[in-house]
Amino acid sequence: MKQFSVLVSIVLLVTLCVPTQAAYESFDHKTVSAAACVLYDPLTGRFLYEKDADTKRPIASTTKLMTALTVLACTDPADTVTVTAEAVHVEGSRIYIKPGEPLSVETLLYGLLLESGNDAALALALHCDGSVEAFAERMNAEAEKLGLSSTHFVNPHGLPAKDHFSTAREMALVTAAACDHPLLQTIMSTRTVTKEGYRFTNHNKLLWRLDGADGGKTGFTKAAGRCLCSSASYEGRRLICVTLNAPDDWNDHEMLYRTAFESLDSYSFLEPGAAAAAIPVAGSFGISATVSSIDLLNCTLFKEEADNIHVRLLLPQHVYAPVSAGTQAGTAEICLGGHILASVPLFFTHDIVLPPRNRSLLSRLFG
Repeated sequence: MKQFSVLVSIVLLVTLCVPTQAAYESFDHKTVSAAACVLYDPLTGRFLYEKDADTKRPIASTTKLMTALTVLACTDPADTVTVTAEAVHVEGSRIYIKPGEPLSVETLLYGLLLESGNDAALALALHCDGSVEAFAERMNAEAEKLGLSSTHFVNPHGLPAKDHFSTAREMALVTAAACDHPLLQTIMSTRTVTKEGYRFTNHNKLLWRLDGADGGKTGFTKAAGRCLCSSASYEGRRLICVTLNAPDDWNDHEMLYRTAFESLDSYSFLEPGAAAAAIPVAGSFGISATVSSIDLLNCTLFKEEADNIHVRLLLPQHVYAPVSAGTQAGTAEICLGGHILASVPLFFTHDIVLPPRNRSLLSRLFG
């Protein structure tokens, strides 16, 4: 871990952070087999690499990421779904649930995301809204909440349909939202599991092939080609990769992640106990209250980001005595391009009590 020395004696440091350009603009598109691809950093909102990122395309079963998000917006994971005949009779990949069978929403979500069960998708949609059409409307409403303008759904499973599409860029945002949901992150990172008598194995081979791979969803139809949304983390920094119509999707994702992770390093900016600032104590004739953190202020950065990082101390211009050691004084933040990458609270390090008012000015100044 690389260390930056930070000792600030002013009480409020506010700086503008300059965003860096995409880290991999110079990549040759020919090295990526996908017709459309992005590598996305959800921490800063940067797209580190993109290839035809905004063309609307069929997305096959990666649709099920939005299905899962929509289901959890309208029902509880512990709720019981009674499987209907309509849910069972669907083409494509299935987990072979049975009509009349009671299964939890959570079990069906595992079947949806690990085994890509189209029957699980239909069972969940019908449980939420009673029809595919009504559930698709709900999916589109959830997509709008995510700020997606080039995405539209007409079913919960991703089988080919007119007006069912998204883009590589917007599917990265959907994937990031799924990764932010604790239950979905747990499900997506699971390799194999047994739920209510069903054995599920994750189709995402990156979980076995790439250290740090921790989520995503596969998809394939003849119309869409091979589609893959994935996530991977290195030293606490998560990246999202999306490929649409990618004949060599596993290698596309591995190459992009490995290249990105090689450019990441850990940096520390403020050691525990080190003085971070000195705040004037009002009416004390020169006495200052020092503040420090009890936690390490650090984050994982791309190497080219390090020169554009700023530490911002949010502290009062002055304080009034008495001051008690251990009382929170403010916050220290690591800032990049307007994004807060990490923060720690700052605390007063010593008790400060003003001398009695009847002491002379000289004695108060010089003891």
